Amino acid sequence: MEAVILAAGLSRRLGGGDKLLLPVGGEPVLARTVRAVRAALPTLPCTVVVPATGLVRELAERLGVRVLLNPDAAEGVASSLRVAVRAAVSPPLLLFLGDQPFLSPTGIRAVLDTARTSPGLFMAAPWYRDVPGHPVLLGDNIFPALLELTGDRGARSLWGSLPERARRRLAIDAEPPPDLDTQEDYQKLLNLVPESTDGTDRTDRTDGKGELGDG
Repeated sequence: MEAVILAAGLSRRLGGGDKLLLPVGGEPVLARTVRAVRAALPTLPCTVVVPATGLVRELAERLGVRVLLNPDAAEGVASSLRVAVRAAVSPPLLLFLGDQPFLSPTGIRAVLDTARTSPGLFMAAPWYRDVPGHPVLLGDNIFPALLELTGDRGARSLWGSLPERARRRLAIDAEPPPDLDTQEDYQKLLNLVPESTDGTDRTDRTDGKGELGDG
């Protein structure tokens, strides 16, 4: 199994700048997301897909993760999926988004448990109170279809074409993890950073006992 973080988007809705470089709690959004994924899944390889050039690539290369370059990032999310699939080293993939630094341990645990108990699935994903979210489990049996995607079609665009036995919808009774598309979203993320009495933020939601406390 491999954690893949998609971080090659163009931040079109932000109104200027790259959202993954914005500071949240003293570190860029992407750095916080990578740290959260690695804390939640310390035994899994972690890969980040980034544009071929620019500051996001430079940041990712300093984070101690495997970095994949997407020279076609302007095409849309499908291009990043193709890069990840072609370079997959340990399927299935657990797909995360670089602009979601506040992960849901419940959602991750549900997807992990499903991956371990239902190895033949093409896709599984959490629905947070009926809102589809991440991480998305992608089995290697869906890789050929992912390679055919173009433009801004993501993996979930294939959901309806899969037989019910090949997909698993995981109901999570919690709010979906917030993502970052607009300046308003950014302000909401800033409000989620709790402060400790010594002025440092405390946002690591795992308990240090392996993968989400299960290890």
